[in-house]
Order: sequence, then C-alpha cells, then structure tokens
Amino acid sequence: MIYNYINYFKDDFYYPREDTAHFEYIPELKSFNFDVITAIDMQKLHKKLEKLIKSGKYEYIIIDGILLFEDEKLLKMLDKKYFVDLDKEECYRRRQLRNYKSKDTEGYFDFCVYPEFQRYKHKCETHLKNVIYLNGSDSADFNFNYVLNDLKHL
Repeated sequence: MIYNYINYFKDDFYYPREDTAHFEYIPELKSFNFDVITAIDMQKLHKKLEKLIKSGKYEYIIIDGILLFEDEKLLKMLDKKYFVDLDKEECYRRRQLRNYKSKDTEGYFDFCVYPEFQRYKHKCETHLKNVIYLNGSDSADFNFNYVLNDLKHL
C-alpha cells in the first residue's frame, strides 16, 4: 500500500517547466537545469508531508527524490535517511527508462544530471550523518525491502 502511495506523488513537487524563474539557464545546452533544489517546490512538499504526518494514517511515510537532503527543514523531519548510489551507466540506464513529459535536451545527462548527482552525493558524504547508502545496482524491490526492514527497528 505504501509503495503505491509513493508512485502516486511522483514528481508532483517540481515547479512547472514554464516557471523558468526557478531554474538555472544553461546556455551551452539552450536549456534549463532541472536537477537543482530550486526546481522543487519545497513549501508544497513540507505542507503535504506535515498533513500526512498529522493524519496518523501511515506507520511509515517514505519520500524519495534527488536533492531532498539539501532542505534543512525536511532533514529535521526525517527519522531515517537513505541514499541510492548509482554509477554513471546505471544512472543513465534508469533515466532512459523514465517517462518524462518532455525529453531531455541532447547532452543534458552529461552536463547536468550526473554532475549534479555527484555533487549532491559528495555533499551528503561530507556533511550529513546517519545516511545509509544503498547500492543502486540492486533491484528496486531489494532496496525497498531493505528500507522497510530497517524501519521496523525505529
């Protein structure tokens, strides 16, 4: 049941692409960088998470997404933190499998996606405590079950 809930809100907290004030323009790509924290409406996410917590309907609330640990308010709300680590090839493969409303600009993955992922990973490794790193090459089911098992120890 929780798993379906997560999928329901997939990417609902990104600002619309038309709302360009939240995105950094990359002249070399003639595109915006959508893989930055300013691309996510964190106030909307905070409100939704607070509402879910207050509802008392869920034993666990799992949120997933790149850059979430960059938000201090959200960090304070989390009981556990997991980071799915991916090598470049696996990251690219998974990105190709996703169904986006609009396609990436040519070169976007190499110029924005993977460098932002590496920057974010480095920041997590050097500035955050109590993060559990999961191997992204393992199946999503394996990692999901690991997380659920780990949450039982809260």
